[in-house]
Amino acid sequence: MTIGVLAPFFTHPSAVLLLRGAEERFTASGYDIVLYNIGRPEQVHEQFRNVVDGRPDGVLVIAMPPPERELERLLAARVPIVVVDFRYPALSHTYIDNVAGGDLATRHLIELGHRRIAFVGDPSVNPYGFNSSVDRCAGFRRAMAKAGLEIPTAYVKEGPHARHVAHRLTAELLSLEDPPTAVVTASDTQALGVLDGANNLGVGVPHGLSVIGFDDIEAAAYVGLTTVRQPLALSGARGAELLLEAIASPHPMPAPIAEQLPLELIVRKSTAPPPK
Repeated sequence: MTIGVLAPFFTHPSAVLLLRGAEERFTASGYDIVLYNIGRPEQVHEQFRNVVDGRPDGVLVIAMPPPERELERLLAARVPIVVVDFRYPALSHTYIDNVAGGDLATRHLIELGHRRIAFVGDPSVNPYGFNSSVDRCAGFRRAMAKAGLEIPTAYVKEGPHARHVAHRLTAELLSLEDPPTAVVTASDTQALGVLDGANNLGVGVPHGLSVIGFDDIEAAAYVGLTTVRQPLALSGARGAELLLEAIASPHPMPAPIAEQLPLELIVRKSTAPPPK
């Protein structure tokens, strides 16, 4: 008995934590896991074809939408599919409200007194179909608009999801004539890059620059990063449970179930009121 798991592990660091939550449930139920890593955008269709050809008992897709053609093949073969950490109404899935998360992070900084707040995230057009950064930026914009705060064009920075890229983007932000006093990031990985960039320029965190991340990966606690926590392991575990229930169902294609998981603001030492 096997479960095929597809995920962009190298480009979506939180996918590992999502898998960890799912793996325990599958193992306890006697299933072996076959991992299909998607390391490059051109591998998306190839790896989905591989999982179809592998004829698993079920398929778990992490943090991305399944390609339509391969999805149709799986559905035609009556293979149960569940998507984790991504909204996909046609299939059972677990998800969080990323817009609300971006709003929550930004409101924390506004309530501290910040008015010049920037955003660092992924490119708006993503070859994998990720949409979390775009949604978190929408939440950032919503919170700023509600507070009557303008967002200079130069305050929104996009780049490939990598710590060193966020480092470079932070240097650009801090070199502006009116640099931000706080930065909202689309992930903890990018927040770590912002911390690197501030440190490299001698800008102290949090009294020179406040930084907030998203996800609450293990490294966040070690560096004292304020972040928006999403229950990654729980999301993976619930996705696994939904898939196991679908496999055991007497109905080949049970009605999709959508399960929204909660977000929580975790305040640590990387945020403080702006400098006077």
